[in-house]
Amino acid sequence: MREEFHNLDFSVCETMVNTNLLSHIAATKAALPEMMLKKGNLHIVNIISGSGIIGLPVRTMYSASKFGLAGFGNALRAEVKQYGITVL
Repeated sequence: MREEFHNLDFSVCETMVNTNLLSHIAATKAALPEMMLKKGNLHIVNIISGSGIIGLPVRTMYSASKFGLAGFGNALRAEVKQYGITVL
């Protein structure tokens, strides 16, 4: 949704975070234990878009959720490297 932040209903904020951040975290949480057991050339791919690199007006919550996903991926990358898992 393209709208200035002060005009957004909080439910839109929740939807953006749930869709663009928490769903990826939930999927990774579910798959990671099995991936760690395999210890191989495995990859987790997070799609962040340009809005997750540079915040854009009227895309405040979209950008925030994608920035969050980028931060999650960066931190996770350091944790799972020892298991042969790459986070992109």
